[in-house]
Amino acid sequence: MGAPLRSSERANGETAREFAPAKVNLTLNILGRRPDGWHALESLVAFAEIGDTLTLIARQSDQPCRTTGLSAGDLIGKNLVDVAAAAVKRANPQFTLPDLELDKTLPLASGLGGGSADAAAYLRLVQRLNPDLEGSIDWMGVAASIGADVPVCFANRPAMMWGTGDQVVPIPWNGGLDAVLVNPRCAVPATKTADVFRELAAPIIDAAIASRDLEPPATFDSVLDMIRSGRNDMELAASRVMPDILQVRDALERTGDVSVVRLSGAGPTMFGLYPTPDASRAAAETIRDARPDWWVHNVQLGHPSHPKR
Repeated sequence: MGAPLRSSERANGETAREFAPAKVNLTLNILGRRPDGWHALESLVAFAEIGDTLTLIARQSDQPCRTTGLSAGDLIGKNLVDVAAAAVKRANPQFTLPDLELDKTLPLASGLGGGSADAAAYLRLVQRLNPDLEGSIDWMGVAASIGADVPVCFANRPAMMWGTGDQVVPIPWNGGLDAVLVNPRCAVPATKTADVFRELAAPIIDAAIASRDLEPPATFDSVLDMIRSGRNDMELAASRVMPDILQVRDALERTGDVSVVRLSGAGPTMFGLYPTPDASRAAAETIRDARPDWWVHNVQLGHPSHPKR
């Protein structure tokens, strides 16, 4: 224990980096409020080839993570990378914090798990560069202590998550799903998630239901069936908090060949699924031309480890 973060001596001039891909809730069922006040959920999750990037600048530092990029100026409050760093420090008090820079490109509070993905990227980077810490830190436990989306973002592959987000099981995945992500860049309350849950007014459920184990889909066809028949229980409540969501849904539904239109997380980002890359690209161009003020990207959903170029 206690080894500082190593950068592999930046061999060949390379800098250690970790991609933090956008998380997309392909389905999101809210079962209800547990006796402890947390919400029990079930969700199929995949990741997009767009996201933030965490870069190791120096091996030792006590400074907060620096943030750059398109969305850096929107960041208010504590960066979840710093929260993750503090969590690792608590798990191993001798650990030396690294000097990091976060290139922030995902919209903040967008329903794409940006902050959670950043925190998870930090944990993966530390884990990868410090194999000697493997036996001394419960990485998934640390992830769960930071936030509900952090464990699935730490796993960084298509998965089913349930409980309070602490249960994560990989699901079969073949290739990618062609999608368009649309965020209206609307005003998002600082208390967005709490506001949406308040609008949702989920009932209190029995502890046995809240803690039940799930059987993840066994085949990719089963995954697709779950996506087609699925829903996001937060969408109606989220649209009351952020009415622009309704405009995004309408814009996606008006595009050709779209098979599924759904909210991700608590929004306001929505996604549409398409049969081919050309169809998703054409849909993105149509929406972008009509609403140049929106954040619009055509992507493939799966388990990308590197950003789309």
